[in-house]
Amino acid sequence: LVEAFVAVARRHPAARLHLVGRDTPHPAPFGSYSARLRGLVPAELRARIAVHAPLPHEAVPARIAPVNMLSLMRSR
Repeated sequence: LVEAFVAVARRHPAARLHLVGRDTPHPAPFGSYSARLRGLVPAELRARIAVHAPLPHEAVPARIAPVNMLSLMRSR
């Protein structure tokens, strides 16, 4: 997803990536999963990534309503 965002963001200046969910610890030197993902993105695009805390189910429709593209990952 992050690699695809980089490709899209280079062609579309308005593109933004919003990640919603629990951030988890990640081995050094990153410190967290979100920091690891940001590390995969060129510095000039990192400001276009936002990481949000998990949402209650009733808040999801409002969060996804304005998006143009959605990727949903889930675990069982």
